[in-house]
Amino acid sequence: MYLNRLRANSEGLIRKEQNISGLYSAYEQLMEQKLFQYYYQPIVDVRTNSICAYEALMRTAPPIKLNPMEILTIAREAGQLYELNKTVIFGIMDRYVSENDAFRGRKVFINTIPGYLLDDADLSALIERFQDHLDCFVFELLEDSPTSDEELARLKQLCKSDGQAQIAIDDYGTGHSNIINLLRYAPQIIKIDRGLIIGIESDHNRRLFVQNTIDFAHQNGIKALAEGVETLEELNTVIECGIDLIQGYYTGRPSEQPLADISDEVRNRMI
Repeated sequence: MYLNRLRANSEGLIRKEQNISGLYSAYEQLMEQKLFQYYYQPIVDVRTNSICAYEALMRTAPPIKLNPMEILTIAREAGQLYELNKTVIFGIMDRYVSENDAFRGRKVFINTIPGYLLDDADLSALIERFQDHLDCFVFELLEDSPTSDEELARLKQLCKSDGQAQIAIDDYGTGHSNIINLLRYAPQIIKIDRGLIIGIESDHNRRLFVQNTIDFAHQNGIKALAEGVETLEELNTVIECGIDLIQGYYTGRPSEQPLADISDEVRNRMI
């Protein structure tokens, strides 16, 4: 029955050539042995033209061959999204602490699964374990995610004062209640969705929306980040709009080891 539901609900999300029972077995092994890997995509500060942070991206170690969407789909069907969210958050933070020199004191952005933020017990355990490093992490919430007031209050325990963890709104511009959730979440960073960045140099409406978003962010003490910048034209345009942070293939692809810096060619073009 489980495999039938997975087949029915995962159309287009899971590779059709893959045996469904094999996927489930791989997922069980992944969770039991915690065979996760984490790749890091650099985030560049326009003021300094250098890397200031990384976004941690979930991957799997051999012999597991599951992509992130397959993992999320199976976890949802198995009712294990909370356990997955917890495992990944603690895993990313553990690696940061154990390999601290590799991150050069830069922040790490961590995606959270909407509706499955840590409960009180796990949040207390996280604070106790990482209390000396909380200022190094930024937790991402989807703009239109079903985050309850209770969950949001727990997350904000990590962000009680300056020098603590921060909140970022991910994929901003894709939801239907932008300003409402923006005011409710009170983030320190807005990540403007790639869908608004693509072709922005030749699309007046995209540019206008992005410009207004950046202006609103700055008026409220929020930094704006452009996601998915892939071309020089996109880079030039978002810089002209006043963007603070840039993330995308143009400035750096995800890698298992955090990239030390952007290339001289990219830096010179940004300057």
